[in-house]
Amino acid sequence: LDKNVTINGKANLDERFSWSAEATLKKGRYNLLITSLLKEVPEDLQLNLEGKISMNGDKNNIKSFANLEHLTLNIYGQTFNNVNNIQLFLQNRNLTIKPFNLKSGLTSFKLEGEVEIGKQYDILINGSSSLSPLKGLSNKIGYLKGDTDFVVSITGKWDKPKVDGGMSVTNASFGLKDYPYYLSSINGYIYMDEDKIIIQKISGKFSGGDVKLSGSANLKAFNIEKFYLDIGLNNISLPLGKDINLNIGGSLIYKGDKNKQQITGDVKINRAKFRQMVEWRTWLVTKKQLEITKKESSPFEKAELNIRISGSENIFIDNNIARAPVNIRGDMIVKGTPSNPVLFGRLESTEGYVYFKNNEFRIIYASADFIDPNIIKPIIHLNAETLVKGYNIKLNLEGQLDHFNLALSSDPYLDEVDILSLLTVGQIGKQLKGLAGGIGAGEATAFITGKVQDVIEERLRTITGLDRFQVEPSVSTVTGTISPKITVSKRFISDKLFVTYSNLIGSTEEQVIKIEYQIDKNIYLIGVRDERGSMGGDIKFRFEFK
Repeated sequence: LDKNVTINGKANLDERFSWSAEATLKKGRYNLLITSLLKEVPEDLQLNLEGKISMNGDKNNIKSFANLEHLTLNIYGQTFNNVNNIQLFLQNRNLTIKPFNLKSGLTSFKLEGEVEIGKQYDILINGSSSLSPLKGLSNKIGYLKGDTDFVVSITGKWDKPKVDGGMSVTNASFGLKDYPYYLSSINGYIYMDEDKIIIQKISGKFSGGDVKLSGSANLKAFNIEKFYLDIGLNNISLPLGKDINLNIGGSLIYKGDKNKQQITGDVKINRAKFRQMVEWRTWLVTKKQLEITKKESSPFEKAELNIRISGSENIFIDNNIARAPVNIRGDMIVKGTPSNPVLFGRLESTEGYVYFKNNEFRIIYASADFIDPNIIKPIIHLNAETLVKGYNIKLNLEGQLDHFNLALSSDPYLDEVDILSLLTVGQIGKQLKGLAGGIGAGEATAFITGKVQDVIEERLRTITGLDRFQVEPSVSTVTGTISPKITVSKRFISDKLFVTYSNLIGSTEEQVIKIEYQIDKNIYLIGVRDERGSMGGDIKFRFEFK
């Protein structure tokens, strides 16, 4: 205590062993008296005291009286000072706290009562305060601000105290460490009824949307034994990554105890867009990476999930492999745990486009079935078609992303080698004039260097702001030689206008431009300039039948 305390006393060495002492607390720092009570000590903690303590007793009894004339406590940006002297009386196990007030700006509270140490409580606390000092109660709290008015009484036995009272919260914010999201604009009322905490009504803002909470928790010796939370969600936007946006609503129930927890409920997807680029070349040449061993999970991360997901509108994939709306067939179910979720159900699409070999295929039907009980790894089924140089080419793909079967057919008939040549360089084998071997070597090199090309294309998309940037080999119809073909795409006017431009490097005569404008959900205007310089337009109507 840095020599701030002076003690004078005497004792009689007789049968009773009576004694008396007086301690003088000089004005100074006494941080040691409070640091042992906190799980995490704040950087600005400072406790200043000044007063006297008188004590006397014998081998069977003890009496003490403390009179603190000055108390100043700095914690989490708040400075509390005593309004009147703090007086404490101790007789054996009985501690009496005379009424005293602490104040910090607009924050003030009053404390009084009696405690029979080891047996029972009878304490009353009331006032108004900032919530920030409560941050020290748990090292998991990363952010806590707001105001509260409260009245709390603690009575009953030492090992099973009864807590009664209530607390209103206004304009509060709360967040946990290592989590990017936090609750803001929290308003509501919480009350305590003996061994229960009741959340009567709490509302707040979370990730751009609204959250409503209600529920209860059972206490035992100030520790939560079990709990139940009913959570309402509305218009919650979750940016799962820079290219994955998700907006949801619904209701969840989070319940359990300190050992086992569950999260159940219904979630509706209001809007979703997946724009993350897929490194498909890397998939084909990279072996499956070993799973990273994770650290011990928290009880929340091990909670059992059983959440139903629905949504049939405003769900889109728009990246380098597809541009299509997606529907949830029926409902999907999320099982597993928050640290290792598993998805069951089906996604479907009957319109849009997929990109293969720098060609745009119109989707006839596509689905992704999630059936693996151990990992999110869908089985893909895709039927799509495109028109190249007068050949109607159909693509059929089945399997998982890292292990699938791909079949190509055409009308008029071509074998798969010629179809692949037509898609890759725009010419079939008999028109290549001896260049077929060069195509094979070029394609092999493209796959071997796939990771490098994926990285370069991704960086160029980031730098230019383009939605699609691809480089593939192609045969010039003018020179008959193989040249790199660049295809770029960009969305404009709130994603309603989609422009695609393709061109062989070194040629100005084989430019392809396609413009697609969405008038509404079901009507599109399409304009095309092909590699021969011909121009045309279409109106596309979309109908749904149920």
